[in-house]
Amino acid sequence: MRRTMQFLAVKCPNTGKFFSTEIETDSATMVALPDGVRAQSHCPRCGQEHIWTVREAILVNFVN
Repeated sequence: MRRTMQFLAVKCPNTGKFFSTEIETDSATMVALPDGVRAQSHCPRCGQEHIWTVREAILVNFVN
């Protein structure tokens, strides 16, 4: 059985391309988070660590 998972993705400020934060969530949980929640993720696009907020993130689907 195929399962659709949703992950948060953020845009790399150096390349302008989105990358997965590898945080699995859903839209209801995402909108319930406070605006000030900050996180840090390693960017596979440029190799640096980026600090971001949930309001900068988008949900992307991954079918497994």
